[in-house]
Amino acid sequence: MVHNLNEGIAKEYCVNMKKKSRINISDVISPGLYCVGSFASVNDESAWVVDILKNRAVSSSQNVQLFQRLIKNGLLFMSALYKKGKRNSSYCKYKTIDGILKYGNIKSFIKVSCKCTSPCSCHTEYLALVKPVPVQSFDVRHLFEFDAINVVNTVFNIDIVCLQDLDTVMFMIKCAGKKYLVEPLNKFEME
Repeated sequence: MVHNLNEGIAKEYCVNMKKKSRINISDVISPGLYCVGSFASVNDESAWVVDILKNRAVSSSQNVQLFQRLIKNGLLFMSALYKKGKRNSSYCKYKTIDGILKYGNIKSFIKVSCKCTSPCSCHTEYLALVKPVPVQSFDVRHLFEFDAINVVNTVFNIDIVCLQDLDTVMFMIKCAGKKYLVEPLNKFEME
């Protein structure tokens, strides 16, 4: 489908989406699910993360680390804190614990592990902190309008999401004073 597009910025954008870049995988969570880049400890600026995780019964005996990029099934998810790349959209589609499909802005990715000094069998948990955004669906598939003004920029009302429940990345596009979230094309649509 992409090769049938007329020459222009839309075709160039779609072609560039297909290009792969070199990525530094720092942790393999499971097949097809990888942490990308370095881990950072919680500091004064990111102390809000610990407050949110208290609702999930994370204790001080656990090690909490932040990371900003994730690969899941070949898709690169980025948090709002990641500023090095060309792409600046940290939006995604995800499922809540209740199975509700939502759209939101990924604030950070979290690794919660034990502080054991010797090899252990403790469970390591990987999570995403996602700020939900209200969207309006259109008849056009993969396109959703959202009103960023109604999204309160606080650390409250953040969903704690298991990485397995992240569905797909979303790209934010500004057009005619409105903001839209767009899903990437699937393999059939790319051909």
